[in-house]
Amino acid sequence: MKLRQFTRLLPLCIAALGLSAQAENLAEGRVFTDYNCFYVAHPQGEEVVLEGRSFKGDVRNFVLLPGTGGNLLLQDNKPVGCLLPDDEELSAPAANTIIGTLAHYGEGFYGEDVLVFRDAGQKLLHSMIEYPQLPETDTLPQLRSSMLMDVYLGDYVDEAGRSRLKLEKTSRGKTLITFRGHSETCEFKALPNGEIVPVIELKGGSELLLELTVQGLNVYQTAWSAQGRPERAGLMEELYHQERGRAVHEGRWSFTGEVIIPQELCLYIPKGILRLMRNEILARHRHIFYNTDLKDYFSLKPWYNPSKNETTINPVEKLNMEILQFFETHDF
Repeated sequence: MKLRQFTRLLPLCIAALGLSAQAENLAEGRVFTDYNCFYVAHPQGEEVVLEGRSFKGDVRNFVLLPGTGGNLLLQDNKPVGCLLPDDEELSAPAANTIIGTLAHYGEGFYGEDVLVFRDAGQKLLHSMIEYPQLPETDTLPQLRSSMLMDVYLGDYVDEAGRSRLKLEKTSRGKTLITFRGHSETCEFKALPNGEIVPVIELKGGSELLLELTVQGLNVYQTAWSAQGRPERAGLMEELYHQERGRAVHEGRWSFTGEVIIPQELCLYIPKGILRLMRNEILARHRHIFYNTDLKDYFSLKPWYNPSKNETTINPVEKLNMEILQFFETHDF
């Protein structure tokens, strides 16, 4: 089937919790981001146009229409367009219809509301997080670096229990690294294409390549390939994540109970770690694991207290579990 270009992308049915009018759902000027692009809402009658701005000339527009659907078009496995139901060339099944829901899920990383796209079977396709305002310059690489760093935060010790590396956020939102007794602020490197790599350049000029592991963190010396990508040049430290206490909120990725995980973040995390992050949410709510490796892993956590009387997962955690599982089970 020959596909022609549409000026309207992603016709969606969008419903906000407690709200009825489309214009009330997405007020003029509200900004959302999927961390690949920023989108500004422009209500136009019953329609809402999310006008995209990527700072690199790649602009996409999302049009949200009440009560309509269409065939989803994918670009790099991400929803970018839709064939309208009344199009004469439309022949694919309606099962591909997508639905967008604007809902309040807490504070997110930088905003409050989350725009969630689902197919007709309610499976997660895509999500956008509200952002305070449209920035004047391209801040997405810095945002991706900061949010990825949150996954690496923690105190890492050697086999003898001695602290060897610590990553923590300062009161001003900067990341402080303490490595082998020396402390300084740091951030992950951004490649020319905007991709973030877990490489930290210290003031002395040395570069650390960090690798998340089930136990904690491996630290490597960094070499660079001819294609400009970081490579492991030698293992410097094999470290273990130090649990900070017995309280449930002190788990390794406790932020997953408070803020929405941007989908872009998951592209930079190994699938094995995504699985642990997802199951840590269950563990915080006293879930009993029958899978051997998960049971063994969480039984070592001082805060884990399994019980048949599980506590309730909040809406933030529920959406985060969907996002984590989506990237855990898909290849990109």
